[in-house]
Amino acid sequence: MDPQTDITLVGAYTLIGASVTGMAITMTARNDPDASAGTLIGSMLMTALLTAVTGRPAPARTTSRHPHRHCPGHPWSSRTSEADRIHERVSAG
Repeated sequence: MDPQTDITLVGAYTLIGASVTGMAITMTARNDPDASAGTLIGSMLMTALLTAVTGRPAPARTTSRHPHRHCPGHPWSSRTSEADRIHERVSAG
């Protein structure tokens, strides 16, 4: 998978974790009977971990997706297609 896609997905999970943490804080502050310290601490730790992961920039792409387009001598690097080359051979001779 592409590193940029990975960072995007982890970033989305980070936002979901932050919303769960906010909900746990609100429930604890309002003395909700369903609030638990485990949920609060767990969601805070998970959000902090995901934030640390997504806080780093995505690694730079080291290779082109189509390296053959820039390689001189590679059959696909020229602008003319194989069909154009065949047409030139047939019409020339």
